[in-house]
Amino acid sequence: MNETAARLATNAVFGALSEKHLSVVAHCARRVEFGLDETVFRSGEPADAILVLEAGRVSMQLQPASGEPLLVDSVGPGDILGVSWMLPPYRWTVDAVATLATASVRVDAACLRDACDADPALGHQLHRAFAGLVRERLVSTRLQLLDVYRGHGS
Repeated sequence: MNETAARLATNAVFGALSEKHLSVVAHCARRVEFGLDETVFRSGEPADAILVLEAGRVSMQLQPASGEPLLVDSVGPGDILGVSWMLPPYRWTVDAVATLATASVRVDAACLRDACDADPALGHQLHRAFAGLVRERLVSTRLQLLDVYRGHGS
């Protein structure tokens, strides 16, 4: 197992893959770093990667027409940033900014989509895992909305 595969194997989603599938994903990956307050990606840009955070913190934000960005969520070591890679139109839906110096493994989305098309078993495993991640993020967002709007309305 190469170094990139070993790094990915520490993540719950990628660590559940077979060694063969992990090797395929690692082929699409490289290590990247972001400095404090560095923009990782912007809403509307092509969703061209999945980031598996090893160190640091990244906040996901929405930018209203006027005013300060609104914090949607944040991720840290062991978390995955980026679920928009798997569904057309493959565009980011939030801005992501490093709130601490961040190290991660970046998996190229086009390479991974091609690998999933070539190996439906890999595609099935990853889509199931990422669907679970989307579900977790939706539940988290709903809980945040309950906190914000508790006591407002009928």
